[in-house]
Amino acid sequence: MTESQKPIVSIIIPALNEESRLPATLRELLDYLSLQPYSSEVIVVDDGSTDGTKSVMAQFAEHDLKMRTVSYAPRQGKGYAVRSGMRVAHGRYLLFMDADLAYPVQQIEDILSAIDCGYQVVIGSRTDPGSRAEIPPPLSRRIASRLYNYWINLLGLSPYEDTQCGFKGFTRPAAEALFSRQRIKGFAFDAELIAIARRLELPIKEVPVALSDDSQSSVRMFRDGYKIIRDLWGVSRRMRKGLYDYPARRSSEQLEPGHSPHDLLDKGPKPN
Repeated sequence: MTESQKPIVSIIIPALNEESRLPATLRELLDYLSLQPYSSEVIVVDDGSTDGTKSVMAQFAEHDLKMRTVSYAPRQGKGYAVRSGMRVAHGRYLLFMDADLAYPVQQIEDILSAIDCGYQVVIGSRTDPGSRAEIPPPLSRRIASRLYNYWINLLGLSPYEDTQCGFKGFTRPAAEALFSRQRIKGFAFDAELIAIARRLELPIKEVPVALSDDSQSSVRMFRDGYKIIRDLWGVSRRMRKGLYDYPARRSSEQLEPGHSPHDLLDKGPKPN
């Protein structure tokens, strides 16, 4: 692909057993992007789904050239899925969002506007005074989120109140620097990325979001709490040792045994 053929915006969507929610998300997102003045691509990453997610992805990729797919098995985690999508993205601006489309697609413009203002990392914030929620998250989720942010602040990883919003954007140089240093495969990867961005002194901007529904996350904070805290402690330890000052050493086996990152791309039907 030549430079002139590369899209301006790449949007990565990690998906785990999203057969029911993904079709509506892709229809709305692809329709929206088709009306924008900038070129774009949508990369959906199947994180080892066991339902019909991969089939849904293939159907959309067959009919829309903006759509690309990545698949692997078994499940590795959301952080791994997002990184896999970032590594094959061609865009100048790289965003990721959740498969449930919990935030209006129009807020893509808020991310892009912040990047145009000079910020290299833009994070959606559900706690920003300008944010609003159509359906408030369950009480248990709000409590778990506060406990999670308590640990992040206690470890000195981030001053931001909402590191886990599934709506973030990066310049290409920032994405290359951050995702090449990322170690965490699971839920806590967002906090790790923000900690690395602060370590590298990248300009970070929070933008308010309009949350429609955040009740169907596959992560259960209380159930998965031990692993999440362990991951956060690992970030703090690596930070103290300066291990994030350089890209992580990886082999292609971390993506899929015997395959390079680009081999993860599903080979869909070629256009006529």
